[in-house]
Amino acid sequence: MRVLLLAALPQEHGSLRRRSKTWRLLAKRPFRHFSRSVSGVEVLLVETGMGARKAGEAMKWACGWFRPDLALSIGFAGSLCGELKVGDVLLGEESVRFPQVRSSFLDQSFVLSIPEDLKEFFKGLGTCFGRIVTVEEPRPKAGMATLFSDLPTVVDMETHAAADFAAEAGVPLLCIRCVSDGLYDEIDYKMDVIADSEGNVRISKVMTALLMKPGLLNSFTRSWRRATVAADGLGRMLCGFLNLPASVLARGAAGCRVGIRGGACKG
Repeated sequence: MRVLLLAALPQEHGSLRRRSKTWRLLAKRPFRHFSRSVSGVEVLLVETGMGARKAGEAMKWACGWFRPDLALSIGFAGSLCGELKVGDVLLGEESVRFPQVRSSFLDQSFVLSIPEDLKEFFKGLGTCFGRIVTVEEPRPKAGMATLFSDLPTVVDMETHAAADFAAEAGVPLLCIRCVSDGLYDEIDYKMDVIADSEGNVRISKVMTALLMKPGLLNSFTRSWRRATVAADGLGRMLCGFLNLPASVLARGAAGCRVGIRGGACKG
């Protein structure tokens, strides 16, 4: 049983690796990636960097040689509803791309089908189910929340690229996001302030940003604290999932499907 994990940042997979402690760093290029093989489950963990472009490139690269039976897009997200608090985990049943400038807010939507036995397992871990909206850059959540109020919804920068590739390539996919900022926790800086062109956060850029605008220290500190809570919740849930028997994971993967809304499912 082969499982592919895709995470944008080291903070998003650090708790998982600390909890399991059996990971081996394979290489740092073209993407930093780790492997783990326990009880018939071989896992490849790829750190993609932030953004849809990098997520899509990393998934294509990994699937080109690893050929997973199941892919998991994992990481942090912002809540678009008051019920989802920092540390809560959401399993996506719908993936939507939210364009920056369009007359229609709904650009493209994927249905993420999850078999009932897997849903019951995740429910037992306190996971909720809903929609993941992907944007190019962090944007004010309050305005978006009114557009997506019918379902529990979170917003991120990578999920839709993974769903797009999975639908085209027929790769079974689960999209899992842990809330790192609540509905009223706005990110008041652009990602290029702290990240390089490859979507990786650089300490040098963070320090430069603080020198140019010391007031960002409070924003960075609050973001770090919330991310620590989210990382713990995500790592705990993923450990439980990856410790399932290989036969159970294989049966679950067989029922995971990605389809374009209104079209046929693939996977």
